[in-house]
Amino acid sequence: MAISPDGRRAASRSPEPNSPIVIYPTGPGQKKLIDVGGRDIAFPAIFLPDGKRIFLAGREAEGNPTAWFLDAEEGSWTPVVATWAAMLRSAAVSPDGSTLIASMLGGATLLLPLDGGAPKPGPTLDKDETIANYSSDGKSIFVYRPGLRLVITKVDVETGARGPFMELAPSDAGGVTRVFHASLALDGEAYAYGYSRVLSDLYIGDGLF
Repeated sequence: MAISPDGRRAASRSPEPNSPIVIYPTGPGQKKLIDVGGRDIAFPAIFLPDGKRIFLAGREAEGNPTAWFLDAEEGSWTPVVATWAAMLRSAAVSPDGSTLIASMLGGATLLLPLDGGAPKPGPTLDKDETIANYSSDGKSIFVYRPGLRLVITKVDVETGARGPFMELAPSDAGGVTRVFHASLALDGEAYAYGYSRVLSDLYIGDGLF
């Protein structure tokens, strides 16, 4: 699920193969179904700042990783002209709406100018890190690594310099097996994350034998 920056649209899709992209109005109106045309989409939708285009990624028919811009109003697909070394893992749009940074499995990143300029390499991440968001000044990104605690690191987009930022975990760690998927806003003043917990009950039986 993705919501446009102006709050007027939401995009969603069933995980079933060839299921359409569904654009829902957040106010009065009818939903719109957009055919994926056989595209193998394996990436959450990200609305661009214009509230109209959506960034999506997946595989070509030949199995090569690729990405597209989908026009939510016209239903047209435009391939993103870039060389993808591996499947995409995560992405975020800079606060000024000028750049999209996308990370790939293995840690490589690409910086995609949204005005149509040529992509260029971004900082290299650890292979298990995922982009959560840009910093408010657009100079850094926040990345996270799942585990028993969610470790969030701040990475300079230009230099790749890294520094610890924060860690997230439930206050009650009992039964927690994994903390995952962080969403950050306002430089970490607002955040959300998920975790899995497994609990067991112990019973004492009397007079069973």
